[in-house]
Amino acid sequence: MSATTLHRLMLAGELVFYLLLGLFLTGRFGLLWQQAVGLALLLAVAGRFFIIGVTFAFSRAHAVTPPAGCRIGALRGIALYVREVAAFFALFTLIMPFERLFMRADRIGRSEGGRLPLLLIHGYQCNRGFWLELRGRLERAGWQVGTISLDPVFSDIDGYVEQVARRIEEVCAAAGTEQLILVGHSMGGLVSRAYLRRHGN
Repeated sequence: MSATTLHRLMLAGELVFYLLLGLFLTGRFGLLWQQAVGLALLLAVAGRFFIIGVTFAFSRAHAVTPPAGCRIGALRGIALYVREVAAFFALFTLIMPFERLFMRADRIGRSEGGRLPLLLIHGYQCNRGFWLELRGRLERAGWQVGTISLDPVFSDIDGYVEQVARRIEEVCAAAGTEQLILVGHSMGGLVSRAYLRRHGN
């Protein structure tokens, strides 16, 4: 199963759950169906705020006191939290389930000035849509950027190595180079390490 399919199934399951919850609330509390659906949607949003809130609470509880020049203060901390929730919504509700709508094909041309191309390798249960914003920033900074979607989603780390090897060959051929730079997020770092262990640098 691909990560795109997994995300779509999770969204469909969540939608069914909230529709059933809305129907239950309509009958149980005498709510109008519009009120029940509104409440169900509010619970869905609150759930996402809760998930990000828990991660922020853990990081705060186990934080090391930052140097004076690196402290952000309460207001900037709240702004960071809100931006993180927005990114969570965008990434897991829109971009990754429908990555083909958001992510055009990689545009890799001949490398100029000796700069090696990049290959971005996503983390667990993600796909290339994870890199939407970063890929754009890197391209605007003059980098040649390749991406990959590792499938199936629940494969062994070593099972992804040959997919990465093929994509490396494609990116290098398009850029006219013999090497590139691997950039991995989370599981993507482990996949990169497995590739290097088998194929060298």
